[in-house]
Amino acid sequence: MTRARILADYVSSGDELALKAPLSSPAFTGTPTGITAAHITSGALPVGVTGGSGLTHLASNPTVTLGSNATFPAGHVIKVTFKADEEAGNVSFGSSDYEDSGIFISHVCNQSSTNSYLVAEFFTGMVYIASSGEEMRIKMCATTSSNTTHNSANDLLDNSYHSYWRDNSINQYHPEYLRFYLGLETEMDMANIGTWNATDEIHFRIFGLKEGSGDARLVHTGSTWNFTITEIAR
Repeated sequence: MTRARILADYVSSGDELALKAPLSSPAFTGTPTGITAAHITSGALPVGVTGGSGLTHLASNPTVTLGSNATFPAGHVIKVTFKADEEAGNVSFGSSDYEDSGIFISHVCNQSSTNSYLVAEFFTGMVYIASSGEEMRIKMCATTSSNTTHNSANDLLDNSYHSYWRDNSINQYHPEYLRFYLGLETEMDMANIGTWNATDEIHFRIFGLKEGSGDARLVHTGSTWNFTITEIAR
């Protein structure tokens, strides 16, 4: 075969291939075979690409459940637990020692104490203090199991007057709002819990006492109370 003949055959085959798929930017009209993930090194897959065991495809409005390994920005509300009695009966105290009010709430943590802290809020629509030199004190405790006996080691604040009422003249009726913290932030208390892990359950309960001969009610008949625990990212 002459040199001229070889050159002519080469040019002819190259022209035919170029007509089918330009080598610099091939556009295939059929279904190419032999292409693997290793051949795709850049670019974005079009929206119409679906399927395949190695391809995770999210719908345009997916339903996603965040687990305990999710990361939240500091200050983000992670979870809220709420409990209430819309029309409560009397909640009163008759002893000079702290006793259970019967008002409590439990919260299952989404994050560990390293990653979150808890805000405990309590509201009562009507506190009643009689006019006979009555005093009433309230404490909120946190424990890892339900406990109806007061122990100062479980108090959310390390002081004598978490919340204090006293009256020497006339009967008092008024609403009351209490806010406490549990966590590793500065000026927060960890009670007797130490630390907690994600999915741990923490129990919050209110205890109270009275001093004097009159009546002391944390919640008056026909009023209301609610208890909220908010978990916030550190």
